[in-house]
Amino acid sequence: MQNPRSAAAHAADTFGSDTQPDTAAWWADLERLGEVGSWRLDTGTWIHLSAQAARTLGSLTDGGTRLALERLIEAAPEGDRERWRTWWTERSDQRESMEVELHLGDAGRRIVRFTRHGHDLPIGFVQDVSDRWSAAARPSTELDFTTGLPGAEHFLVHLDRGIARAGRRGHRLAVLVLRTEVARPVDDETRGALLAQASERLRQSLRDADVVARIVGDPNEVELASHGDGGFLIMLELAHPHDASNVGRRLLETLSRPIDWLGVAHQWRVSGGIALHPDDGSRPEDLLSHALAAAENARNDGTSSLHYYSSTLNAAAFEKQSLENRLRQALENNELELFYQPKVEIQTERIVGFEGLLRWRHPELGLVSPAQFIPLAEETGLIIPIGRWVMQQACRDTKQWQLDGLPPIRMAVNLSSAQFREPQLFQWVMGALEDAQLEPKWLELELTESMLMHDVESAAGILRRLKAKGLHISIDDFGTGYSSLSYLKRFPIDALKIDRSFIREINTNPDDAAISTSIILMGRSLKLRVIAEGVETRSQLAFLRVMQCDEAQGFLFSQPVPEPRARALLEAQARRGGGYNPSVDAA
Repeated sequence: MQNPRSAAAHAADTFGSDTQPDTAAWWADLERLGEVGSWRLDTGTWIHLSAQAARTLGSLTDGGTRLALERLIEAAPEGDRERWRTWWTERSDQRESMEVELHLGDAGRRIVRFTRHGHDLPIGFVQDVSDRWSAAARPSTELDFTTGLPGAEHFLVHLDRGIARAGRRGHRLAVLVLRTEVARPVDDETRGALLAQASERLRQSLRDADVVARIVGDPNEVELASHGDGGFLIMLELAHPHDASNVGRRLLETLSRPIDWLGVAHQWRVSGGIALHPDDGSRPEDLLSHALAAAENARNDGTSSLHYYSSTLNAAAFEKQSLENRLRQALENNELELFYQPKVEIQTERIVGFEGLLRWRHPELGLVSPAQFIPLAEETGLIIPIGRWVMQQACRDTKQWQLDGLPPIRMAVNLSSAQFREPQLFQWVMGALEDAQLEPKWLELELTESMLMHDVESAAGILRRLKAKGLHISIDDFGTGYSSLSYLKRFPIDALKIDRSFIREINTNPDDAAISTSIILMGRSLKLRVIAEGVETRSQLAFLRVMQCDEAQGFLFSQPVPEPRARALLEAQARRGGGYNPSVDAA
């Protein structure tokens, strides 16, 4: 492949081919005098440099005019490399600049400004701007000897860059201050060893793109006079402001775990403060000051407290943390229960199945809305043990109904995306069936389209393994995701559930009627059962019967009910020997 042409050659084209030699020399002199070099990126792997650009980057080029992009990225500090790599790979037609600290061999660490323009084969300029940084603003090259982490000056420089970057991307930025104290007096050697282990835990718990620095107990260091053993500064780029609380809680737990040193377990007392950009300030110094103030308030509240600078977010974080603590105890205290909603065969109006739906009955809060605690369970990872309990309980109830002589029905259980990604999912499902002595054909797993499309090959493999054991698989909320026939054919599924949003106005909205009809026809062509969710009126049921939809589920037949009520519905149907009677069975 022909090498990209230099900026000098392009400049020569501007003045005409008969002046190329003189123009090239003129361009080189201009770059040298202005100390601004030019470059062009070749296929995303090599950077071709002008003579001045090569001088600016020093020993990185080994005296040549071509530089491997990866070598340039590796010259940046480890905490900057992900953002630095992203700047080179996320191309756009807009002119963009970035200033980055680079280690340039004999020249030491320098602040270099890169400007880029172009999408397919980007070109741009490079300039050493180290002299523009005052001694106070330039990143400190000295590290904290104990932890190997940089100090506050380094952090403020990176925070300034992070603010600019977050503004361009429309992201949120959080400054997290973790204040640490050893729970009991220790000597300097022990304190140093504990701090070193704590900093290593932080490094392993954070992303490469996050910035972490050390607060030291020097009262002269940018208002960072600290109590006890100081603490840590962390910069996080976030999609949502409440993500800062999740990360903060996780880091508090990480640092609060005992650290063993010379056979003795030592405990940290840790508290934290959070300030958000742009809510709590737009200047690095303001954000840091506000995060420190929040951390001090948290420290006064006691160990493991985490405060936002904003009082409104503090209240929301407290409410969320309180609910999370209660949810952690719900399984142990037997506060969770399953409600069951019947699935009815449309042509005969007989109950042919149930869907198990999780409910939380708290002794003080009452019946907590699933919309309130299910997302929290997924966010905290509690959905894994809770999901296992749901599967076990649903299988036990289904088997018990059979043992009591009721007609066998199929039980549907929803899987969360976190459960579906768990390597032990197959063992969990088979264990629940074995524990209840329930045949696999009476269990149906409901998944959403988005869960399957995350990794098509892996998802198909998991489903084939479950299907081979005799389980039934259905796609929940169908029509709200990918809805691709070509993808559906790759999965061993048995049923499609039309999302309730299409059923609500199926008699009045032509679009909803068309979508529902298409799904029914698609299911029929693939020999799949089709189940309509959210059926509330007889007119909706009549439409679905005409279109030959197989099953329906909704308030027309029954709300989700506790196990005794679900059992009563089956008993009433068995006595009658016929279809569902809402005036009797739902009473």
